[in-house]
Amino acid sequence: MELWEEKARSGLLRNDPIMKSALQDLRRAFMDKVSGLADGNLNHLSQIGINTGSYTEGGKLFIDDKKLTEALANKPEEVMALFTTRDAAGNGVGARVYDTLNDIVKKLSAKAGSSSSSVDNSTLSQKLNEWIRKLVAGKTD
Repeated sequence: MELWEEKARSGLLRNDPIMKSALQDLRRAFMDKVSGLADGNLNHLSQIGINTGSYTEGGKLFIDDKKLTEALANKPEEVMALFTTRDAAGNGVGARVYDTLNDIVKKLSAKAGSSSSSVDNSTLSQKLNEWIRKLVAGKTD
């Protein structure tokens, strides 16, 4: 029981591979160059004053208000394209974040199940069912 309480206090998702991957994938979605934009156009969020902090800061976004305000005032179409581009040449930040979050939700649903599904074949549900079968058979470990 003490081990379980210690685990619960440390966070059930601490060091979870899906969550670690999610953080890296979202950082990349926000900070990678946006392909498919006209040469000379804005193609990084950093150009409009949006940056991620260090890795130890957990992927927080930091905004330079002055730089963002200037970009919105002087190049509103380019700022919009930076977020909304979606074509064969590349996806904008908004499209990449949307796609990345959908992928993360699918991975988490496969592991933990989904409230929208009437049948739960998730990894956690399968492990729980196996543990219950062992408990009923008197073979707990």
